[in-house]
Amino acid sequence: MLVADNPNDFDPSFISQSLQTAHTISDSKIRNKKLEIENELLDLTNHLYSEDKFGAKQLRNISEEINKMRLNVDMFERCLNQIHDRKRNLLLVTKIETSQKIYKLNDEFKVNSKKLIELNQKILHQREEFSQKIKNAKNDVTFYLSDLDQIISDLKQEIHQTEIELFSFSNKNKQIEQFQTDKFEIELEIEESNYEISKCLENLAIEEEKLSQLMNQLEKEEELVQNYSEEIQKLKKERDFSYSELSNFNSRKFD
Repeated sequence: MLVADNPNDFDPSFISQSLQTAHTISDSKIRNKKLEIENELLDLTNHLYSEDKFGAKQLRNISEEINKMRLNVDMFERCLNQIHDRKRNLLLVTKIETSQKIYKLNDEFKVNSKKLIELNQKILHQREEFSQKIKNAKNDVTFYLSDLDQIISDLKQEIHQTEIELFSFSNKNKQIEQFQTDKFEIELEIEESNYEISKCLENLAIEEEKLSQLMNQLEKEEELVQNYSEEIQKLKKERDFSYSELSNFNSRKFD
């Protein structure tokens, strides 16, 4: 504010000019302040807009993440349901297959047990039959050889007796001729007996060969019986294991 040299002297134009100047300065300050406030308000508005925009973007991102999580949760639930269904179906199928396997093993066990009994009976019967054949063959040969030994002994005794009679009646040609004839017949009988013995021994060797083959066959059948026994034991173990599996399946709950 301008002050006159003399306070008592006031120039109206000066006062008006001073007021006008003060008013102009005040208006300028007001405009500047208003402009400053408007700029600050604009900055604040822009800042709020940016914050709102960023918040809206963040909200959209969060919403998208939530939707993705919901989709993932739904997918996981479907997968879990599918896994549960597959597990249930697998357990049911396994239970059915195990039951069928047990029935099959029981049938095979019964069949093999029956075969084992039949083979044991067959082997026992064949063993008794073979033993009896061997015994009969040995008895026949022993009896036949004993009979032949007796015949040969009798023939030798007869020859000896004939020789004694021959030397006692050496002048009797007829007796000599008869002796020679008898001796020839005896030798022929001895030869025939030897042939029969040889034939009998040959037949005995053939029978022994047949019996040996039968015994080999019997051993093979006994080996087959042993294999059946081992197979039956194996089937028993498989059956017991299947029973255990079936028991475990039955104890499970299908939640």
